[in-house]
Amino acid sequence: MPLPAAVLLLLLGVFPTEKKALFAVATASNSNNNGNVNYLAVERHCAGTLHRDVCRSTLWSIPDLAQKPLRSVISDVVSRAAAAVRASSSNCSSYLARPRALRVRDRLALADCLELFGHTLAQLGAAAAGLSSESVADVQTVLSAALTNQYTCLDGFSGPSASEDGRVRPFVQGRIYHAAHLVSNSLAMLRRLPSSSSSSSSSSSSSSSSSSSSSSSSSSSPPPPPPPRSSSGSSSAASSSPGRKKMQ
Repeated sequence: MPLPAAVLLLLLGVFPTEKKALFAVATASNSNNNGNVNYLAVERHCAGTLHRDVCRSTLWSIPDLAQKPLRSVISDVVSRAAAAVRASSSNCSSYLARPRALRVRDRLALADCLELFGHTLAQLGAAAAGLSSESVADVQTVLSAALTNQYTCLDGFSGPSASEDGRVRPFVQGRIYHAAHLVSNSLAMLRRLPSSSSSSSSSSSSSSSSSSSSSSSSSSSPPPPPPPRSSSGSSSAASSSPGRKKMQ
């Protein structure tokens, strides 16, 4: 038989330790439920990404992930990619500040990387702004260019052979790869958004099909009936025939 509410309140007042224990159990249960919801959201968003571990660690740090729409989640990943590019730029600048300890290939590669990082930050900013207004195809274009910039930067350190690669590359490639993986994951999640180009093409195809069906229906309709023949010609011919008989 359940105890009345007054008795429960009295027991909780008499036994404060049990009250704290009940509160702790309720809090733990609530946190477990939130953790399960966030876990499902992380697995759902990271499905299909090439760098799953990076995706999971990134999304776990986003608050209220389960309540956010996919566009907002992608925007958060793009923001973290921009932060990773800034870290790479700062790292490369620190090595470029010591030109005497660098070979010519390393110095030129670092300068090229800094220029590419500037372009990448502009592209990521355009992608973050476009996620709220532009079409998916436009955002995909700038993200693809940002991803290409990271690998172009690393290619600048490559020598004729692996043993002749730049000496600086092992110290800068970790941050660059991390930024590239974040951009790659954002591209993978972006492909799940509906494309406006596909909807416009479907609408244009439906309009063309409707116009073709209307033209085919008009072509298949029967031709109009011929106009009625005039009786004036036959009557005049009939009236002229007796005159010929009289003349004969």
